[in-house]
Amino acid sequence: MMKKTFITAAALAFLAGPALAGSFEQDAKMIQDTAQAAQISDADKAKVMELTAVAKAQNDAGQTDQAAATLQQAKQLLGIN
Repeated sequence: MMKKTFITAAALAFLAGPALAGSFEQDAKMIQDTAQAAQISDADKAKVMELTAVAKAQNDAGQTDQAAATLQQAKQLLGIN
């Protein structure tokens, strides 16, 4: 019973990975698009772009929690949740 539960959980985690990655890509693109249209300083726009690049590298390296936190910093600069 325990082995079957573990296998099911592992399969669900494996299948959810691409969905979560797609969500990350959508969030990063939305942040970059918002930064381009936002009325913020060029320095803040550059910082947002830098943060999204760092988040992408973190996400690609499997550091999803850090990537989400980095994207959150970019959102804060833009004043979005």
